[in-house]
Amino acid sequence: MTNNIPFEGENEVSVVLRIVEGDLPAVHGDRRLNQVVDLASLISGCWNLLPTKRPTSKMCERYVYRMDRATPNNRNGDGIRSARLLVSLAYMHMKKNRLNEAFEYLNQSQSVARSTTDRLATADTNRGLGDAYSMKAEWSKAEEAYAVARGIYVQMGHSSDLANTVKALGDVYRSRGSYVAAGESYITARDYYLKIGDQAGSAGAVKALGDAHRLQKKYLEAEQSYIAAREIYTQIGHQIGVADGARALGDVHSLRGQHSRAKELYLTAHNIYSGIGSQESLANTLKALGDVHGLLMEYSKAMESYITARDIYTQIEDRKSCADTLKALGDIYHLLKTYSKATESYVTARDIYTQIGNQKDHADTLKVLGNVYHLLTEYSKATESYITARDIYTQIGDQKSRADTLKALGDVYHLLGEYSKATESYITARDIYTQIGDRKSRADTLKALGDVYHLLKKHSKATESYITARDIYTQIGDRKSRADTLKALGGVYHSLKKYSKATESYITARDIYIQIGDRKSRADTLKALGDVYHLLEKYSKATESYITARKNLHPNWGSEEPCKYGDVYCLLGEYSKATESYITAHDIYTQIRDERSRADTLKALGDAYHLLEKYSKATKSYVTARNVYTQIGDQLNLSETLAALCDTYTRVDDKLPLAEASKALGDVYHLLAEYFEAMKSYLTARNIYTQIGDWRNLSETLAALCDTYTRVDDKLPLAEASKALGDVDHLLGEYSKATESYVIARDIYTRIGDWRNLLETLAALCDTYTRVDDKVQLAEASKALADVYHLLAEYSKATKSYITARDIYTQIGDQKSHADTLKISGD
Repeated sequence: MTNNIPFEGENEVSVVLRIVEGDLPAVHGDRRLNQVVDLASLISGCWNLLPTKRPTSKMCERYVYRMDRATPNNRNGDGIRSARLLVSLAYMHMKKNRLNEAFEYLNQSQSVARSTTDRLATADTNRGLGDAYSMKAEWSKAEEAYAVARGIYVQMGHSSDLANTVKALGDVYRSRGSYVAAGESYITARDYYLKIGDQAGSAGAVKALGDAHRLQKKYLEAEQSYIAAREIYTQIGHQIGVADGARALGDVHSLRGQHSRAKELYLTAHNIYSGIGSQESLANTLKALGDVHGLLMEYSKAMESYITARDIYTQIEDRKSCADTLKALGDIYHLLKTYSKATESYVTARDIYTQIGNQKDHADTLKVLGNVYHLLTEYSKATESYITARDIYTQIGDQKSRADTLKALGDVYHLLGEYSKATESYITARDIYTQIGDRKSRADTLKALGDVYHLLKKHSKATESYITARDIYTQIGDRKSRADTLKALGGVYHSLKKYSKATESYITARDIYIQIGDRKSRADTLKALGDVYHLLEKYSKATESYITARKNLHPNWGSEEPCKYGDVYCLLGEYSKATESYITAHDIYTQIRDERSRADTLKALGDAYHLLEKYSKATKSYVTARNVYTQIGDQLNLSETLAALCDTYTRVDDKLPLAEASKALGDVYHLLAEYFEAMKSYLTARNIYTQIGDWRNLSETLAALCDTYTRVDDKLPLAEASKALGDVDHLLGEYSKATESYVIARDIYTRIGDWRNLLETLAALCDTYTRVDDKVQLAEASKALADVYHLLAEYSKATKSYITARDIYTQIGDQKSHADTLKISGD
């Protein structure tokens, strides 16, 4: 393979010594072995020093059987390789997804076949071109190439090659969605295989026929075909075929929702593939297993399967499948709200799809990546991902996916308050859904469009959109969405003061929510209905709606719940009466020792005082509620109470309590893993502590902020906060803590190349090391500072820092560092 003799130039003694020490010839990393990497791997396994880890003769036979092969025909007299050898080399590259190299060999083969008028070589080359074009999803070119090959094979009577080509044509038809034509091709191929006695080929065609049935959702026919194929494989002892059949049956059961049965079949296939060492098929099965585990909500097992599959795909250089698995792994992380890991998986998958030119999957990954950025409120990144995905879908003519992306893009523009852009995206999406007949998605988009028109106070357009959406939801039987749209329509009628129509819409929505058991939406609708009754001065109906709404939100409360009247008075705007009711309720809860209800009532009492602008009383109520929630460990209500307390302190401009409450609120959000909300609260506390010069509390707040930035892996803010923390600790004389913070900031600024901030951090480090008289660290920091000045072409400052470092190295006797510094400063 390399024209080299193993251990060339060595004597017998040195050869034995190298073998004993495991110093064997390298079989990987040599470009001449890239085309036969499987054979090279097998040789490497046979050389293992431990006999138990070497492949058996049977395993060697299996491995060699599955390898690509070619007859090493002699070159022609002019040094040109034979066409059939070139085709075989092309297939080796195709197996590793190196399509550019494959096309290069196929084009060479076509030229050789043409010049030698070798018709069989022409047919083989065209079949190879068909396979390569299929891998690129260029179906028209693939079909054309296969058709040429088929015609030649028919004329020459090459039944085996003809059967393989007809089956490949069926694969093209199937991929294009022409399932009837695909089925006909598979049946024809099956008959050819039977005619020449190729049972394995016949089973493969029957299995492919099952695939076509499966894609048409004809699951019974698909199952019958798969079972027939598996039986043939079993009869002839074709283990890979048996495993393939089991995996295909698993696919059918999974599509039927029979995920447990699918898992059993996948595990059967997995065991067979593991036993015979079929890495690609094993990885495919692990990927399918991961999908089923995900559907069964066995997320840890799903991740385990995906990660193992990903690693195998990486080893065998199947980049497309590796990307598919990374995307599936990202989907699991997405479901688990582990957004940083989801983003990492999606970005890696996206990059692979870009490299291999797979536009559809590239766009699909960009779209889900946009969804994650949306959830992380990183709207600029979400917009960028959606726009790129939309443009790719437009280029490849995928209208459904283009519309879905436009809808998602409209949602982001909606959140950003860019209503004209949102409207434009929604309208384009709506029109596409109308063209392709996707009624559910059209209705969803109309509902979203209505929401934007409502915000823009374009009530007639909002009404039109909502009514059309409502009618579609009625037709397709989507009750939840119909009720949501009726509720929104009621809101428009409310704004237009068409109270009878608003009441009618709300009541219909309420009744649907009752039927489907959606208590939260029912409560929201009852609250809105109560508001309309209030405006119509139908106070008894308003009160009834408000109380029912409250009971729906808290179904365990009885009809004599003492807090309910305060809530009703608040909703009616009668806050003084509300405070009286809350105080009575509070006294009752105190007597019966119901701490949670007592805290809830105190929180509500604080809200009422706040609305009456009695801020001192509001503060007192909130503080007591805060203390109770802290004692009982109710973090969610504690966060709401602290937020209300912060708002109260803001209104009376009481800075120190506001800072303390903001810091406490940040701690609660941090505990609840709501890190972005925690950041906002910590930043508020930081700013106030900075203004009033409370360095001790500022240090604690900055430390909490650093921890939060670390958890969301936001490097630049982490560096800035670490630098600020170092400055505060330095001011407090806590130099070891200051050093730790400065070092964190220094490392981040170095990684991201922020030289100006790095200069400030290094200067602060130098000052800290000076204060603690740490000469070694001071010398190194001074030299690093000089290096950055040098990089920024501030040579006089660089020289000064180099001299400082040089003098310290001289003092401590570090001759090498002294010399290095002298050399650099000389430069």
